[in-house]
Amino acid sequence: MLKLVHLKFDKEEGNSWFRSSLSQHHLGQLCVAETKDGFTVGKVDAVSEVTNSKIASKVKPILREATKDDIRKMEAGIRKERHAISVFQNRIQKYKLPMKLVGIESHFSAKKITFYFTSQERVDFAALVKDLARAFKCRIELRQIGDREKSKRIGGYGPCGRLLCCQSFLKNFEPVTMKMAKEQELPLDSSKLGGMCGKLLCCLRYELPFYREKKNKTTKTPDSDTISKPG
Repeated sequence: MLKLVHLKFDKEEGNSWFRSSLSQHHLGQLCVAETKDGFTVGKVDAVSEVTNSKIASKVKPILREATKDDIRKMEAGIRKERHAISVFQNRIQKYKLPMKLVGIESHFSAKKITFYFTSQERVDFAALVKDLARAFKCRIELRQIGDREKSKRIGGYGPCGRLLCCQSFLKNFEPVTMKMAKEQELPLDSSKLGGMCGKLLCCLRYELPFYREKKNKTTKTPDSDTISKPG
């Protein structure tokens, strides 16, 4: 049996499954795993076992249970982020840049800080990056993000009462069009079609196959009564 552990991260890495060779896991346990941005501390929120060996090649391993030193580094990173936010805000005023800070990420290795921002125009931030690199003595990365990515980072709840899809499980943003709403016979001028990001709700795309299938199974009589198609 292959043991899989689901780790929840507070950062851009999101939530992911990892394989584990540790003897025991419990909910809330802190573990160190490798993500696309390096080693990161995550919290265990689910444990499972599978027999499919093919899965093992698709998930990365948990490196270890977080040590006191790992936790100290994580807490130091949080303090560093708070300071970095203040410095960043000061610098964009200094350079008069039309930017709005959305989020920040100081990586576990302490070798890089990533700033996420929005702007209505293209921003030349070369001087800002050099200034921040001198201030923090590490690699600086600035990422300009759109409205949907902004909502993903800020988080929140949709009109359904659940966590935003982009925050909880969406990895990629697929196009959502007004045509999809029209196919589902929704009022096209309704403000309820918009999500927290101001774009059309992602669930319009999820529910479209159901409406299409339902439409194929029914037809309308000349008197506009709907009846099920045979077969």
